[in-house]
Amino acid sequence: MTDYKTFGEKFIYYFKQYDIAYDEKIIKDFYIFTDYLLSENEKYNLTSIKDIDEIIVKHYIDSIMILKYFDIPENSKIIDVGTGAGFPGIPISIMRKDLKITFLDSSNKKINFTKNAVENINPDRFIFYCGRAEDFGKNSNVRETYDFAVSRAVAKLNIMCELSVPFIKPGGYFIAYKSKSVNEEISETEKAFKELYLDIAEAIDFNLDLSDENKRTLLKIKKLNPKTILCAHSDPPILEYKDEMVDRVTSKIDAENTPFIKFFYNISKFTPEYKKNKE
Repeated sequence: MTDYKTFGEKFIYYFKQYDIAYDEKIIKDFYIFTDYLLSENEKYNLTSIKDIDEIIVKHYIDSIMILKYFDIPENSKIIDVGTGAGFPGIPISIMRKDLKITFLDSSNKKINFTKNAVENINPDRFIFYCGRAEDFGKNSNVRETYDFAVSRAVAKLNIMCELSVPFIKPGGYFIAYKSKSVNEEISETEKAFKELYLDIAEAIDFNLDLSDENKRTLLKIKKLNPKTILCAHSDPPILEYKDEMVDRVTSKIDAENTPFIKFFYNISKFTPEYKKNKE
């Protein structure tokens, strides 16, 4: 492991390149985590990236880009699904001390590593679960209790949506870290979007190494509220989403172009209220 002065110089150089704010405490916390990561990596093979420059860019900066591009409200509850060696959860927690983060992974070895790694970073605001996401997603104490789910897992987008979305409250978001194949994955995820009531709220493209060779995409996927209210006085009827975080009125144009809404729009034509208005 390199010395603190050299690490700090590299850290400052890259964070300035990406225009990310930092302070001395943040540098110190990342240094302590890096030292522990590399020492434990010799025993457990947690990451194939061992070069300090690459760790800072490919693990740390990549993980915290969501804080630069997306609004993450203060004291939000976040679950890191398939956290592995603590990415993106640990870098996010170092940058934002207010966030309450849960780490989930099926590997006991990696969960124990993550627990030990955050001992010096206000451990009271962390929760750790070892197990399969599909099992924990059925647990009523965990299901739909988070504002955000995040994942850098290498699984395809449709799989990650199915595993991560059950943890999010209606109106919350799943943020997926994807590579240049994202457009193909989005096409393959259309069915999952309909079944899980999802909508892409934002998509941010950036180059991780400040060149065109390592393009990354952050997808901010919103979990809609499936409860709808039929406004029978309109012609055609309007479907209105009611939720504390969602206030969305959908017109006929949306109804004809959105499969999920089109289903309810077509069903509404058979209601007595609609038939009466048509008469």
